[in-house]
Amino acid sequence: MQRPTEPKLSPARDCFPAGPENTPGASRWPSDPVAWLSGLDRTAKVGAKHHIIPRFLLKRWADDASRVQVYSRADGKFTSRAVGDVAVRDFYTFIAVDQTSDSTYEELLAKIEKQAAEVITWVLNPLRRHCSALTPEQRCELDLFVAFQLVRGP
Repeated sequence: MQRPTEPKLSPARDCFPAGPENTPGASRWPSDPVAWLSGLDRTAKVGAKHHIIPRFLLKRWADDASRVQVYSRADGKFTSRAVGDVAVRDFYTFIAVDQTSDSTYEELLAKIEKQAAEVITWVLNPLRRHCSALTPEQRCELDLFVAFQLVRGP
């Protein structure tokens, strides 16, 4: 008996192809990358603290009081800081062509991080069957998260 082969997903556009196997609402990401930006609130995160390292990752290394050790390159010292304080106000906010503050990038990162957090939580769940593989959609969400991690920092 032959095993069914997994579909090969290469370019980002093919991560979530439209078709009968993908019923409406089956994928959390549109097949058109431009559509990722539709529905994002340009001003929702203006004035907010933006985490360079996603909050859900920081929480994994936090102590019981939700604090992490932070190293200061300026003075070479470690300090304990709350996860919510390990952020920079308006780090991903930019001035748009129309001269308004725009936090679309932070909104997009939040959307990507939410999906990746669900996949990572699923992978790390001790009750999960270890032989179960990531679905193509989970793999794409994780790949997208890793790609954005590579380009998001200072």
